[in-house]
Amino acid sequence: MKVLVFVLIIETFTNVTPSRQESTKEAFGQWRDVNKCVHFAYSLTTQHRFNYDIPIIAYCVPRYADPDEEIY
Repeated sequence: MKVLVFVLIIETFTNVTPSRQESTKEAFGQWRDVNKCVHFAYSLTTQHRFNYDIPIIAYCVPRYADPDEEIY
């Protein structure tokens, strides 16, 4: 039986031309507790305050996963 988890999605943006951006989405980690997932998403999204060069957006999405997979 599958369990409900929350997956951290990180979207990075790359400037192809000055008027066009491309984004890449990757999934990292699965959490049982949405609050823990949101904590990491918030931390990553607000890192731009520290002058990192790569702008990102991080958020959590619900998914069903096998209980045998690594879940934090």
